[in-house]
Amino acid sequence: MKKLLLVSLAFLSLSLPAANVTRYRLISSTAGLLAGSVGSPSLYFSSDADGTGTGIYRVGANSLGFAANGVLVGSYTSAGLWTLGATSGISQHVVNGQSWRLNYATAASTASLQARHSDNTSGTSHSILYLETGGSSGGDPKVQYFVVGGNDWAEGIDNSDSQSYVLSHSSNLGTNNVLRCTTSNTCALTGTASGNLSYTANQYGLVASGAANTATVIAPDASTTKVLVSGGASANPTWGTVAAGAMPAHTGDVTSSAGSVAMTAAATQANITTLSNAAGVAIHGVATNSNAAAGDIGEELSATASGVSLSNGSTAAITNLAITAGHWRVSGTVCFLNSGMTASMAIGAIHTNNTGLGSNYDGTKTAVYPIQNNDTCVQVGPFPLKLSGTTTYYLNGREDFSAGSGTGGGTIRAIRVR
Repeated sequence: MKKLLLVSLAFLSLSLPAANVTRYRLISSTAGLLAGSVGSPSLYFSSDADGTGTGIYRVGANSLGFAANGVLVGSYTSAGLWTLGATSGISQHVVNGQSWRLNYATAASTASLQARHSDNTSGTSHSILYLETGGSSGGDPKVQYFVVGGNDWAEGIDNSDSQSYVLSHSSNLGTNNVLRCTTSNTCALTGTASGNLSYTANQYGLVASGAANTATVIAPDASTTKVLVSGGASANPTWGTVAAGAMPAHTGDVTSSAGSVAMTAAATQANITTLSNAAGVAIHGVATNSNAAAGDIGEELSATASGVSLSNGSTAAITNLAITAGHWRVSGTVCFLNSGMTASMAIGAIHTNNTGLGSNYDGTKTAVYPIQNNDTCVQVGPFPLKLSGTTTYYLNGREDFSAGSGTGGGTIRAIRVR
């Protein structure tokens, strides 16, 4: 059996090697160990035979190595660096006050950092990744993602931005933010390219805004399940109405299992081109004496005149009306006021020419006879009219008589039906 006797006195130092032991010596009250190696560490346990490679040895300058059965399982340096595993290949590094790094260099394999809690009986048995910095004046607790030679991404708390949570296309939070959530629970998706929209979610819905775009609010109302579309940013919208601005064009179908869509602004109604439903669509009228706005179904145009002199057998323009583009129902009334005449025929017509009399077959002309000396009114139309642009129509009247005189008057009216 190998044995080593070490004796140290204040005034005496001895080195007494046992048989076949060459790595131990006593020098001036100090036990000095030779460097050793991973296969033959300088210090080993008495239960392990010398040469089994289990113990402690000198890896390098100011570095301790820990070997087990001839394998380096860890090392420690005077700088406070713990390395669990070999210095290359599979290793885990712990630097006091700096960082912990996992190195893995084996191809077709995965390097993973895991925290496992095997209990499945309690909802408070958590696994937590906990990141902490010193305070509001400190740095950012964040997770960083990096592809060598590629792009950086980072997520975490941006301490310099009122401690907002951000996702950044950069290793630095606050640079090229893609997502930003404030401590007031408002989140925004942002774009850096010119014209991109920034989307902000709040308790009212989703607000989209950009330098070249009108802000839009789309928000649900939990009580009525209505949807609001607003042409401008809205801090607290009124549910079930459309705010100022045009309703965005929509080329597809809008469906709903129940409820209704209500629009109060004329500018939004103008953008609705088709309403359809398998069971039909009920469009409710108003319960007031108000007039429909220009461009709306029910819009009414009219013109009235009186005292227009009439000559025997000649057509006179009583009045005229400029009718805008659209689908209309047009009608008119021409009244003849006679004075001491013998009349044989009176004609009322609506025409684009101020002397035109139209046709008997399309509702644009009505003839009445004989009327003798009585005052008479002639109804023209109604008839449908479709226009692609504004056109002037005349309400014309003609009376045939042999004596006396007469005057004409009347009204032309157009009602938008589509």
